[in-house]
Amino acid sequence: MDLYLLNELNKLEAGGAGSSGASSGSMFLPPDLDGTTPNDVGSWPIITRASDRNQTDNWGWTSGSPYDSFYTYGGNNDKDAEHGVLDCLHAGYTENNKLDNWTTGTEPALAYSLDGAHVGTQTHYSTKWSGADYGPFRTSIMWLRNMSGSTINSAQVWGRYSSQYQSGHDGASIWIGKPNSAAKGSVSSMNWTRDSYTGNAQEWNGSVSMSSVTNGMTICVLGMNTMYYHQDSSNVASWQDTNIFYNLQTLWNQGFRPDYNMYKTSLLARDGEWNSFQYSNRVKHLYTMCAYEYPET
Repeated sequence: MDLYLLNELNKLEAGGAGSSGASSGSMFLPPDLDGTTPNDVGSWPIITRASDRNQTDNWGWTSGSPYDSFYTYGGNNDKDAEHGVLDCLHAGYTENNKLDNWTTGTEPALAYSLDGAHVGTQTHYSTKWSGADYGPFRTSIMWLRNMSGSTINSAQVWGRYSSQYQSGHDGASIWIGKPNSAAKGSVSSMNWTRDSYTGNAQEWNGSVSMSSVTNGMTICVLGMNTMYYHQDSSNVASWQDTNIFYNLQTLWNQGFRPDYNMYKTSLLARDGEWNSFQYSNRVKHLYTMCAYEYPET
């Protein structure tokens, strides 16, 4: 799966995002990437993944797991952002006791934008019904680099998410993470800001902004949502699953572009010693890993 996703990103980087050579597309990528349609900003990818969160096989929680204190709406502050990125990159269905049932779910997948309007998922997600208190959740990440040639004073990202709040672990949130250096090899910390929701509306629109994104800096955009309960029976549950970034054309006009090297590094990190990274500040390592794997000249 990792090699497939990396190959798709390589093809997208080689021929996409406004390149006339991309108009032919491929059987896997959207064909209209040549900038000829209104608001066409090329095809922006996200990495996205759904987590069952105790909705499969009646597995119990592992009391020592850091996910016992994970809040989809960000109640645990920066640690929730770090866990959200980590969860998005996990492998699929697993019975690894070290990772416990919180990390079960789908394989990470790539989704692509449509003419600059939005990128993300809007579907129903069905699982076995275990009677657990908390619904499945989805995490999505997007890596955006300031290529404008100057500092962007305020970067604002919009999102739409399904949510059904029942307790502290539920809700939805949208985040921007800004590294403390535009040079990836020098990143030693992240500054996270968020907008969050803990109501019972079937869908929530949120936005988050980050000031002073210097030229050449790559920010991490994260969206997390607890799925909205739809219906259930004795052994099936259906959840509304909406996790979308939208108004991408505004970001494009500011000078943001996808940082394909960070996407590829994120997928490579799944095969590395990700779980040995520092518990509360893992995302910084993706930047330094990217500087090593894809050095800039």
